[in-house]
Amino acid sequence: MLAAFSWSVVSSGAWAAPPLEVYGKLPGFEMAALSPSGQRYAVVGVVEDSRRFVALDAQGKALLTAPVGDQKVTRIGWAGEDIALVWTASTYVIGPSFNVSKLEVAQLLVINLRTQSSYWAMTRGVAGNASRYGPSSALSSGS
Repeated sequence: MLAAFSWSVVSSGAWAAPPLEVYGKLPGFEMAALSPSGQRYAVVGVVEDSRRFVALDAQGKALLTAPVGDQKVTRIGWAGEDIALVWTASTYVIGPSFNVSKLEVAQLLVINLRTQSSYWAMTRGVAGNASRYGPSSALSSGS
């Protein structure tokens, strides 16, 4: 029955494709993650023309929203119900003295939704060494 319905909608010609520029203006997300209980979720995507990290409760109320900008977010997740995890990567040009021209550094940002604070828990470079710990202003709360 569903196949017949979808065929009739497609074949009737009632649905014209919108212009391509419309798709670029749609709100969208790159990735999402549910908390362990499923009562909260985190999203990285475009909200009101700004790329953001947003944590929400099951009713859709924003618990924290923060700008991400052009930061390369590689993964998001949860460590319990109040801690959101954001894995990022940054690429740096390191110069001609090295056998590679660029270095990609992986970072883990830990966001406490209860206290609205965040800190960098790990930074890993090519050698795999963790080198940065402490408070962060990378994802400050705000609308």
